[in-house]
Amino acid sequence: MISVIIPTYNRASLLKKAVESVLQQQDVELELLVVDDGSTDDTASVMGAIQDPRVRYLPQAANKGACAARNVGVREARGEYVAFQDSDDLWHLDKLNRQLAYLEKTKADIVFCAMNRHDELTGRTTFFPPKHTESREIFYPDLLPYNLISTQTILGKRECFLETPFDESFPRLQDWELVLRIAQKYRIWYDATPLVEAYVQNDSISRNPQKGLWAVTRLIEQHHEALIQHPHAAIRLAETYAHFARLCHINPWPEYLRLLPRSPLRAVVKSVLMQVARVILRRP
Repeated sequence: MISVIIPTYNRASLLKKAVESVLQQQDVELELLVVDDGSTDDTASVMGAIQDPRVRYLPQAANKGACAARNVGVREARGEYVAFQDSDDLWHLDKLNRQLAYLEKTKADIVFCAMNRHDELTGRTTFFPPKHTESREIFYPDLLPYNLISTQTILGKRECFLETPFDESFPRLQDWELVLRIAQKYRIWYDATPLVEAYVQNDSISRNPQKGLWAVTRLIEQHHEALIQHPHAAIRLAETYAHFARLCHINPWPEYLRLLPRSPLRAVVKSVLMQVARVILRRP
C-alpha cells in the first residue's frame, strides 16, 4: 500500500481537487493522510464532506510548517511506500501506478518524476526540472548544484523518510535539503515523464526571497566538504545565493566569501563567482 501525505494550511478552496487527484489514482492500493497544519479557514468542513474510507484527516493544534506536517504523516502512515502531494497541486491519474512500477523496475529506494509548473503571477508554464528530459539514476553530486526534486513528485520506501525526516527548521527549499541527505544513503531514479501539475499561488512561500536566502546559506554550510570536491556546484550555488540576495537588496559577496570552502581552487572559484555576482547584480 502507498500512503499519500498532504500537508495543508488555509487552502480550503483548493484542497478538494488535490484530494480527488489522489483518490482517483488508477490501479493502486492507497491511503490518504491530510495533515491540517493548524488551518483557520474551512478546511475541517471540506474534509468532513469527503466520505471515503481511505482518507484520514489529522488536524494539528498549531501551525508548525509543512515539514513538520509531513513528518507527522510519515509517522502515522501504514503503507510500505510514501508519496507526498501538496494541497494546491494535481496529479495525473497514472502517477502512482507508473512510479511504483518504475521503482520496482529500477530497484530504487526513491523515484521522482518531472512536472509542469504553472505560475499564477506570470501565467507561464515551465517544465521541471529544466533541461532534464532523459530518465536516469540520480546521484548526490547531481543534486549539489541545483534542486531537481520537488516534494510532490516523490514516491519512496517509508523507511527512507523515517530514518531521514524533513528538517523542520527549513522554511524553504526543504525538498532540496532532504534529498541531498537521502542521496547519500539510498538509490534515487528519475522518470522524465511529467506526472504532476504544480500551481504556484501568489502567496506561496516560494516567493519569499528572505527564506530562500537563509536556506541556501544553510545548504552551503552543510555541504562544505562536497563543494570542495565539486567547484562547479559551488559556482552554481553562488549564482543562486546572489539571486536571492539581489531580491533582498543585499550585496552577496562578503557573506559568500565566508561560506566558500577553502581549497586550492579557491582563487579560481572566487574569480568566477565575482563575475557571476556582478552579472546578476548588474554591477559595473
